Amino acid sequence: MCKTVKEKFYDFVISDFDGTIFNSRKEVSKETVDAINAFVDNGGVFCVCTGRMTASIIPLLKRFGIDRGYVITYNGAEICDIATGEKVFKNHIESENLVKILKYAEGNGFEVLVYPNDQILVERVTPNNAEYMQMSSSSALVLAESVSEYVKKNNLTSGKSLFLTGGKEEIVNKILAELKEVLGNEFTITHSNKYHVDIMKKSVSKGATIRKFAKLINKSLEKLICFGDEMNDESMIAIEEAVGAVPISGAEQLKNIADLIIEACDEDGVAKAIKKYCI
Repeated sequence: MCKTVKEKFYDFVISDFDGTIFNSRKEVSKETVDAINAFVDNGGVFCVCTGRMTASIIPLLKRFGIDRGYVITYNGAEICDIATGEKVFKNHIESENLVKILKYAEGNGFEVLVYPNDQILVERVTPNNAEYMQMSSSSALVLAESVSEYVKKNNLTSGKSLFLTGGKEEIVNKILAELKEVLGNEFTITHSNKYHVDIMKKSVSKGATIRKFAKLINKSLEKLICFGDEMNDESMIAIEEAVGAVPISGAEQLKNIADLIIEACDEDGVAKAIKKYCI
């Protein structure tokens, strides 16, 4: 543990979604929603920070009763108003570099998703991308040409790109190693779980965007708790001024840098921590 965590002190909460408040039953529990809304009603600021696309996460949050404030999406590439969907911040992969990523994937037979204008683009529907779309409550535009050519022709950008690995460790390792050679040091390449590899601009991370968001709403990082469970949450758990909290079910490497270990997502760990530590 890195710092003392104060009870009834924090008025600013940012939480990852999948595996942190979205549990194995594919829901945000009533206990968690009630804790979040009571916190907001009492003057606190709550924000979800996720790798999911904006168009899929906002309806999902509203379905569970989280309908106020902001959401950070694409691992930090966008900040959006939940109520209106307005994008108040955007930092996308430019078209030229997006084409490089797509051509690498197409040349190696890897499945990769990109999200121009919150629309998934694919050449064909496969079991892998169909499962992803079902999980994320999203749909795809099926193209009559390669995705790379379509993106190049239309000069499209994307908040992130996502490789679908089918949970094969050798594919994850190959992508992580080779993409650094293809793209150089201009990008953040991480894995949100064993099935996905995420690529964002180097200037994009959950931690960096949380700092921008705090300035935008004039909140102190010293009164912030960040909750996350996977390695794409590392940059926010590591924010020096804030408290980084990780469920006991989270990644071991992430727990090693946490200030606070909480109960598992399925045990409503975030809700219990909000009740104990937040205003």
